[in-house]
Amino acid sequence: KANSLVIQEALAESSRIQVSLNQERDAFLPLAETASTLFFVISDLYKLNNMYRFSLASFLRLFGRALGTKSDGSGTEVRIKTLANTLLMLVYEYVCRSLFKADRLMFALHLAHGMKPDLFQQHEWELFTGLLVADVFRRQESLARVRETLPTWLDQERASAVNLVKNKLQTLYRTLSLDKSDVWGIFARSSQCELEFPPSLVKRISPFQQVLVVQALRPDRLQSAMSLFAAKALGLKHLSGGNFSLKRVVSLETVATEPILLVVSAGSDPSQDLLELAESSVGKDHFHQVAMGQGQSEIALQLLHDCARNGDWLCLKNLHLVTSWLPTLEKELNSLEPHESFRLFLTTEVHPRFPAILLQISLKLTYESPPGIRNNLLRTVESWSPEFLSNGSVTRAQAMFAVAWLHAVVQERRTFIPQGWTKFYEFSQSDLRAATDILERLLVRAGNGKVPWEYMHGLMENAIYGGRIDNTFDINVLRSYLLQYFDQSLYNQDPTRNRSLVQDVNLPAGNQIKQYMEIIRTLPDLDKPSYFGLPSNIERS
Repeated sequence: KANSLVIQEALAESSRIQVSLNQERDAFLPLAETASTLFFVISDLYKLNNMYRFSLASFLRLFGRALGTKSDGSGTEVRIKTLANTLLMLVYEYVCRSLFKADRLMFALHLAHGMKPDLFQQHEWELFTGLLVADVFRRQESLARVRETLPTWLDQERASAVNLVKNKLQTLYRTLSLDKSDVWGIFARSSQCELEFPPSLVKRISPFQQVLVVQALRPDRLQSAMSLFAAKALGLKHLSGGNFSLKRVVSLETVATEPILLVVSAGSDPSQDLLELAESSVGKDHFHQVAMGQGQSEIALQLLHDCARNGDWLCLKNLHLVTSWLPTLEKELNSLEPHESFRLFLTTEVHPRFPAILLQISLKLTYESPPGIRNNLLRTVESWSPEFLSNGSVTRAQAMFAVAWLHAVVQERRTFIPQGWTKFYEFSQSDLRAATDILERLLVRAGNGKVPWEYMHGLMENAIYGGRIDNTFDINVLRSYLLQYFDQSLYNQDPTRNRSLVQDVNLPAGNQIKQYMEIIRTLPDLDKPSYFGLPSNIERS
């Protein structure tokens, strides 16, 4: 009888514990649902580009990192909200560094649509993406009427877009009252119309409806409007996803069993950066490279086994040339039991037949110039050690920063083709390295005397950056930059005063790297046309 009572009490206690555990588990169901939705949102990216594939295993590691964040002692609901936001940030940064910069804004909007559906009303997303179109015959009839009644402040070319909004989003169209020219005057003339909505409308239409209005009325500012909306919806300061440092990623996030896949774009080559990283991490003798092509398969497999056994680093380059051999590489990777110091780097260009499994099991990093002058400068300056600037004069530090600025400007000017450059020039990190090397030699030779900037102009114009340019107009643009950034008058002023490199950007009067990082962090995420010497309305063209 006593045993029976003990058993009953134990069963009752077990039931109470089970109920308590179920309650605690159910409390975290919203987090699980958020994570599930997030995974399926990023799983859709392969439809845009075959290279954008992500495995459940990598997502679960991010989920584990999010759960590992310290609790501030707040209640369960607040804790779940904090964990969900942390997971969103981790996934966004992880995915962004696997995407080409041209696709990051698309991903941000796709993520906002998938994770924040309450921000979108019926038919709005479909109209925005072009899935919703007007009936052809009715459109022609109503388009004629819209053109007749179109306000004078609107361009006649916008009649079709206005007509679509009128037919598909009638409530929004009535709310806008486009016939009130005095209300819309500032919006129509503003160079940043996405920030100049009529005050009477701001609280009456949703943030995404503001994007739709810009799309219909001022498409020249659509990219900026989309960026503002996505950043606000996701709670981000910048949509770039942050600058990844190859050294930091390799040291903190990689394991021996996970290949690091570098997806390269035109004009980018990670070989030199990989070599420098390997020399500082494991030594040049423990880093091996194979350029894949005909007859290299057996050599690559032999090196793979040798490096995995010895803990060396191996880089297999140009895998897009040997896609038929990649299933063999997959099988070898599955059977490897590598040394914990082993690292496998793979480089490839985008290829539609690149195996999905290899893409999913790899840590992917896109290797191209970062988006915007701000991020471009951050990558360059973060690659310098503090001693790189502090061991020299103030003039040297300022001139090095000017080289980094020039590199960022000539790369980001490609955004404005054909008004910026007449074509896409493949300026790369090798140009930056050559430029800094030339500058270093000129400064050493000059000593405390006058720096021969004309030599810098000639080498940069005819060999380093200018060697890639084949158009007279573009050469003149490059020459104007060189005369502006590398002139004795810029570096011959009072060293205690800041010197203006371009409008709103001053060179610090010091040689400490943190001074230059502070300048970079004050730059806007979206580049001002004035940084390139372009007119403020360049985006309208």
